[in-house]
Amino acid sequence: MKILIANDYLDDLFEHAKQELKEHDVVRCADTDLVHHVKDIDVLIPVRTPTGAKIMDAAPKLRLIQQYAVGFDNIDLDAARKRKIPVARVPSPESGMGRSLAEGALFLMIGAGRRFAKLQKCIVNQSLEIPMGHTLFGKTVLIVGLGSAGQALARLLKPFDCHVYGIKRNLSNSLSTELGLSKLADPDDLISLLPDCDFVVITVPLTPETAGLLGSREIEAMKQGACVVNVARGGVIEEQPFKQALRSGKIAAAGLDVFWNEPPDPEDDLFDLEVISMPHATGTTDLFLGKAAKMVADNVRRMEIGEEILHRVD
Repeated sequence: MKILIANDYLDDLFEHAKQELKEHDVVRCADTDLVHHVKDIDVLIPVRTPTGAKIMDAAPKLRLIQQYAVGFDNIDLDAARKRKIPVARVPSPESGMGRSLAEGALFLMIGAGRRFAKLQKCIVNQSLEIPMGHTLFGKTVLIVGLGSAGQALARLLKPFDCHVYGIKRNLSNSLSTELGLSKLADPDDLISLLPDCDFVVITVPLTPETAGLLGSREIEAMKQGACVVNVARGGVIEEQPFKQALRSGKIAAAGLDVFWNEPPDPEDDLFDLEVISMPHATGTTDLFLGKAAKMVADNVRRMEIGEEILHRVD
């Protein structure tokens, strides 16, 4: 079979996929050129490339859209259903994605707390007027989304003696006890928890329910000088109120792995503010890529022999 990866720059991902799918023809193309390469493919791995009806109609042999990640918001599920093309993803716990995201979130939390963006400017400007760093020790941290990544982050925070709050749609007392949470609430209670929190970390997927989850009202309710870390999707935060809060100091610093447009414009005034950033890279680790490749290959083989596709999202 012919398997197309819609990405021409993540070399490690491509090599892992080829290694696990040796018996197939694994090729890749630029994400901007996808529609011109799908005519004779059996499996599409879109990575971050938007995949809608136009792409699917240009691929008459397409039998599976297999995401090489947890998120699938770039895939038009309605279009796939109409064309009876199964869509699957790589779940976070089994792939190591959750732990990779949690480690990246911790990195961004420490960087935001220590005002890393300003520290870098001090070096460039040869300035000794350094900002006061804020540690994680003893701080109150709100994790919005207690899936695999959120749970892994809660565990990583234990040595810092943080007071960890969690937001989860389906509440579980046993999970709260297991993670040592100080509070566990559902999304309707988000605004009531924000005034206590020194750090707010967002790990939820982007859905119609979570779009704009951190908006003007929520930002206004936050503790003065809190830090925000987002390793989910840019659209979970309302852009303009967020930027204004950074300018005013309502939000003291932010750690961002995701943006409203990707790749972000390097001239965006966001990067003049107290922001430490990564280019949607917290999940891209050796831990994740190896395990994910095996899971992708397993689904391709299942499709080939007519077995049930695992981790379907359609």
